[in-house]
Amino acid sequence: MKCNPDPLLMDLMCSLPGMCVDCAGVEEIKMCLSRGLKPDHIIYANPVKSVDGINCMRENGIWTSTVDSVEEVQKMKAVLGDDAKKCRIVIRLWVDDSHSIIALGSKFGCHVSEVRDILKEVKRCDMEAVGVAFHVGTGNEDQYAYEKAIRDSAGVFEMAQEFGFQMTLLDLGGGWAGDLGNAQFENPSLQSVCSIIHDSVKRYSVFNTEGFRMISEPGRYFNNNTVSVVCKVMNVMQREGRTVYKINEGVMGVFHDLILCDMNFLVQPLVEGEKKPACIIGPSNMEKDVIQPEIDLPEMKVGDIILFKNIGAYSVALTTLPMRRNQRHIYIVRRSSLRQHA
Repeated sequence: MKCNPDPLLMDLMCSLPGMCVDCAGVEEIKMCLSRGLKPDHIIYANPVKSVDGINCMRENGIWTSTVDSVEEVQKMKAVLGDDAKKCRIVIRLWVDDSHSIIALGSKFGCHVSEVRDILKEVKRCDMEAVGVAFHVGTGNEDQYAYEKAIRDSAGVFEMAQEFGFQMTLLDLGGGWAGDLGNAQFENPSLQSVCSIIHDSVKRYSVFNTEGFRMISEPGRYFNNNTVSVVCKVMNVMQREGRTVYKINEGVMGVFHDLILCDMNFLVQPLVEGEKKPACIIGPSNMEKDVIQPEIDLPEMKVGDIILFKNIGAYSVALTTLPMRRNQRHIYIVRRSSLRQHA
């Protein structure tokens, strides 16, 4: 839900049977609970929670949460007191994400060398260690990053047994490719990664236990192709042999993901004509507010429309609040309704 918390999409996702959600904060938890999601279907997957967030866990009976430091375990114990024994702790593990577009290892995750002390503190605080979570980063070009991450996770599972914990949960994280291939809706990249994951898990007997399950965080996978954004040309000018089109959205709006990574979307102007060298920029004065530095486009004028497809993940969700207030016209169209009117 972090990548697209649109209320209507949330309504749809939370209505699916057995849906479970990874929440990073109090507001996300409240959004899920208000839609009827059960507390035991929510994992508070933030390894650095606020005191208010920990109290929210207790108030709503959400006891599964991630940690990546001894200090976080101690903080949870200090806030929860005797209720800490209800906690189901998932250890967020640092894994190699050096080949990814968006690497999270500098901010989240403990190294294997730190795990023993965390497990010792979980035991001392009378909590239960139930699993391992990791994230290989978004757009990781090394498919075998999962193989290495699962190897390290197996080591943590074995280490946990020394403290009397029987781990059963392996969270494979997010960053899953949302692009579909041909008419059969195949995703070759995802299929290849899944094969590697399957073979890697089979390799370690510690995963062959009763109740073992794997989960993931496929927000980008579900949302990437769900949204198209309609933008209007605000200004047209000629610069250095190409046409520069300024539109009414930019990197402070739905194109914010361009600052974070190589955002992948399709550009479709709603005019026809001979295509010529062009550039698309956003409305702000920021130097980085460039949507497409080099692209061939038909000649357009002020007021013409450009459609940007496959922009559902980390677009509206990352928009700054002042910009978000201007994005009032959001329409949800179900494919089934299109077929009915075809």
